[in-house]
Amino acid sequence: PPPNDSRCNPLIWWCKECLTLTDPTPEDAMRGQCSTCATIVSEMPPDRNNPAPCHMCIHGTQDWFDPEEHKQIMSLCMACVPQAQLTRAAGWACSNYCTDRTYIANVVQMSECTACVQSDPDDMSMCFGCMEKSFDYLARQQCFSCVIGNLDNFGCVGCAQIPNINERVECFLCLASGRSGSDCLFGGNQPPFTPASPPPPPYQYPLGP
Repeated sequence: PPPNDSRCNPLIWWCKECLTLTDPTPEDAMRGQCSTCATIVSEMPPDRNNPAPCHMCIHGTQDWFDPEEHKQIMSLCMACVPQAQLTRAAGWACSNYCTDRTYIANVVQMSECTACVQSDPDDMSMCFGCMEKSFDYLARQQCFSCVIGNLDNFGCVGCAQIPNINERVECFLCLASGRSGSDCLFGGNQPPFTPASPPPPPYQYPLGP
């Protein structure tokens, strides 16, 4: 079996969970990173110190069947959690959004998603909206860049839905000029557009032993 992480006290619930989850292969390669992720999160302020999102990087990635790719996916997810948890208590998005096989096909696409999640967007669900609503993969990349650039998040997802690439670029340029998403998309009129609904957050471990 893999060695125990000396910093991980198995009497602490989140540490014990890391040890349990990383017992089989290829999860055993994640033992140190899981305990590090959980330790960092557990030391955050009380409203965001739940390490469960670190564990979800293992629980929520079981449909990645290639062992090497699975290790990379778990590692990227656990690298994402602390920053997302610190800024928005949204570490859950690292696994719920960025390992979703419906929208994520490989490690590169996952890294684009985690960059969005870690960027402290005004509305975390817009990172998922970039994947769910974009016209194509290029539009998704443009949408992520728009959200990461702290432009109007609603407008980022709206612009990404435009099929014509020239019109889409004009829309993003409009946002970059400082105008609102509603103005760039609909001339300031109330838009017939419903923002993406995020998946439900995962189960939550108790905040204690």
